[in-house]
Amino acid sequence: NLSESFVTVQHALCKSVNHLLHQCLQEQFPQLAQVEIDAMARQWMQTGVPLLESENIVRHMYNEKDSERVLEQVHELPLGFHSAQEGDGSDSLQLVRHRDLVKVLLSFQMQRTEEVLGEFVGFFREVDADDD
Repeated sequence: NLSESFVTVQHALCKSVNHLLHQCLQEQFPQLAQVEIDAMARQWMQTGVPLLESENIVRHMYNEKDSERVLEQVHELPLGFHSAQEGDGSDSLQLVRHRDLVKVLLSFQMQRTEEVLGEFVGFFREVDADDD
């Protein structure tokens, strides 16, 4: 059973992912104006987030152990591909659909919340001598 405040956690997680997408773009393209960064972020949300940036977001949001668990799920997602420059034979860029990335993160966050709450309930039952 999830906490009533999990809706707030969901909202914060989605906001964090979008903020980190913007941050990735600003670091990659410091010469671009904010309006251009915003447009690129919207494009990533529609066409897919590069796999490398998806991995960086996960590693930024979670500790090493949890990141490994989440990245296993991210790597199981179906990937899209986008040629860096159409027709020139260059390597394709692997893309993760934004909604799939967010879904994996939300699912993991829900699972972690349930694990923590389960541990708490177990501890409570240990100290609740009269079972009330």
